Amino acid sequence: MNYKKEGFRFEVLTENNKNTWLDIAKKCSYAPVNALDEFFLDEQLENNCADGNAIIYERENNIPIALFPGVVEKRKRGLITLKILRSRFGGLLIDDNYSKDVLVIKNFVFRQIINKYYASKLRIDLVEVELPPKIIIDSPLIAFKIVPFYWSNVEVNSILYLKIDNDILGKLKPTVKREVKAGLENIKKAQIQIVNRDDKNMLDYLIKLNKYNAAPFKPVPVIENYFKRILKSPYYHTSVILLDGEPIAGVIYTLSNGIGTYRFNSSNKIGKNFFMNKALLYLMIEDLRSKGATYFVLGLGLEYDKEYESLDNLNYFKRSFSSHEVSYFRFRRALTFKAHLVEFFKHWRAKDLL
Repeated sequence: MNYKKEGFRFEVLTENNKNTWLDIAKKCSYAPVNALDEFFLDEQLENNCADGNAIIYERENNIPIALFPGVVEKRKRGLITLKILRSRFGGLLIDDNYSKDVLVIKNFVFRQIINKYYASKLRIDLVEVELPPKIIIDSPLIAFKIVPFYWSNVEVNSILYLKIDNDILGKLKPTVKREVKAGLENIKKAQIQIVNRDDKNMLDYLIKLNKYNAAPFKPVPVIENYFKRILKSPYYHTSVILLDGEPIAGVIYTLSNGIGTYRFNSSNKIGKNFFMNKALLYLMIEDLRSKGATYFVLGLGLEYDKEYESLDNLNYFKRSFSSHEVSYFRFRRALTFKAHLVEFFKHWRAKDLL
């Protein structure tokens, strides 16, 4: 599928232009893992759900210059089902050599991709954009340039991160610092083994660790496919502590463009009670430092469930390992009447919760 207008055109991601997509993603200094990860793109193509991803070309010379990543999802809001284009850690991903053209590219994406292709061709009800952590932390002033519309509803939150330098322990809260030190001592004393992604049994270890969580990260059939994919990806890193051959703690993180991002952490009672889970996370942050990372992103400052109840344990855990907090925005642009209706009632309900 090929669309032309003014000085640009765009193509939807396919197997034929996947390498073009990956080339542009590597030329964008703030591209997130989901845009760089070939195995994530393959999964979308295999499942026929890649049509929310667009490659933008400079028309005259037919040069690819930008990407707009997005996954189409269906979500039920009360009695209404919405078709949502979710650009998670996305927005406009522009080749650094063409960053000066960001405003004209944004105008093209808004008019031709969002208003015509998404709204008219894909029948998308709502577009949701979350910006890459590197933009939020390093260049917040250009954030609004890479959001591909001019007005939207905005959800306000924060991003928690740890600045990585030569004194990681010194940046941790006093209680967490003591727990990490205790965990490191317990790792030395116990007859344990720390294994990484190359271990042939890593998939089984991760599935077991997922079951230890009070609220599993994802159901087993879904998590198995997810773990299989990330174990292939060069952007995902895993580490597991084994005691008598059984996993007692595990961590998954990603690394791209100097940003490490927390993805998964789980442990059984032994791993928790002897603080090995926190010691393992600390060791993974040290590993990030050795790989040249400058930040470790823990995630949103406030996580809540579908009923807007705070997930206090998760929030406390992430805050305990963070050193900085910055503002974070999720931009939601309704394209249809029913999406506007859902957004109205969502805002009304949020008003009642204040």
